[in-house]
Amino acid sequence: MRILILSPDYRPKMGGVATVTFELARSLAQNDQVRVKVLAPQSKDSEMDMYWDKNFIFETCRMNLSKNNLISIFQFLIKIRELDQTWYPDVILNLLWLPCSVSCFLGMKFKLIRNIPYFTIVHGVEILESNRNLKKNLRKKLHWIKRWSLRKSAQVFSVSQYTQSVLFRQGDVTQSQCQVIYNGVDSDVFFPKDSDPKLRKNFQLGNDFVFLTVSRLEDYKGIDFALKAFAQVILRYPKSVYFICGEGPDQNRLEGLILELRIQNSVKLIGKVSDLNLSEIYSLCDVFVLLSREDWVTPNFEGFGIVLLEAQSCGKPCIAGLSGGMPEVVLDQVSGWIVDPEDTGAIVQVMLKSIEQKEKRLHYGSSARKRVIQEFQWKKISTKFLNEMVKYVRD
Repeated sequence: MRILILSPDYRPKMGGVATVTFELARSLAQNDQVRVKVLAPQSKDSEMDMYWDKNFIFETCRMNLSKNNLISIFQFLIKIRELDQTWYPDVILNLLWLPCSVSCFLGMKFKLIRNIPYFTIVHGVEILESNRNLKKNLRKKLHWIKRWSLRKSAQVFSVSQYTQSVLFRQGDVTQSQCQVIYNGVDSDVFFPKDSDPKLRKNFQLGNDFVFLTVSRLEDYKGIDFALKAFAQVILRYPKSVYFICGEGPDQNRLEGLILELRIQNSVKLIGKVSDLNLSEIYSLCDVFVLLSREDWVTPNFEGFGIVLLEAQSCGKPCIAGLSGGMPEVVLDQVSGWIVDPEDTGAIVQVMLKSIEQKEKRLHYGSSARKRVIQEFQWKKISTKFLNEMVKYVRD
């Protein structure tokens, strides 16, 4: 069985879609009956691309992909047609509907490629439309082709029950066509370990209690509410710190809020963290925090939250917002705490509990790791994808 995977984001670039693309390809390629080829963009560092691609058993075809989605639709289509005539894929797995599934839909509609079964993974915010920014406005204008490209998919895979419910509410797919397959995590990369003494020294950590957020800095991610709550927590526990890793458009506002709350000595904006250092950063923290909220004006929501899986795989309990798909990833009172992401008082109370109830905190971290091993290993996740795709392979 030959599986062609299309993605507009790929390693060595960081990010959720890039991570899922790589991990799915690597895991699917472990099956002796499967051949995998990834069609992905070149990064700014071609040498790094070559170094990255040569280390794995599947083939990666790089292309100079435009950031303009309309142009990239046709760039993908040209490459799909070429591979359809030379490599003969049995199925195509698309990581995003735009541009990937649209390319497949148009190629088959105008008989430029064979009628190959294609599948679409839906994550969350990429299915939302509005006039608030260029990307969402483009999606709004392409609403009709989004619906057709999804409905012509052999199956649509949603990363959470919540994302699936949004798809149904928008009328993009039928219930029989869509099913939930969660994201996974590499538990051999993300595992419980003692924090690096040198790293603790670099950050001037003694016995401080560490809260951690790893996220793109956007307003709906809820870092502002976490900061407001943390400002009250350190009044009682001054030897607490809050690390925030990531970059994004909300950084200036967050820096201003930190100064306004006068907590600059207890909050560290670390910036972008490489893949190689991410597990070390998780090991520094006592509790991981992600308080994304649902924003139906822009709109935005957290479809899943891979960082929650990574933290739990490292044995860290999580404080997660009662929004989007996060309550499916973190089980309340089992692997962490679920809280209203816009209720500062409630967040304060949960943060205080996480400090004061050490035995419960450690138990939640242990339970989180066990659940990751049982339910979220990439081998198990990729098998679910494979079992669905093989049903559509023609003899």
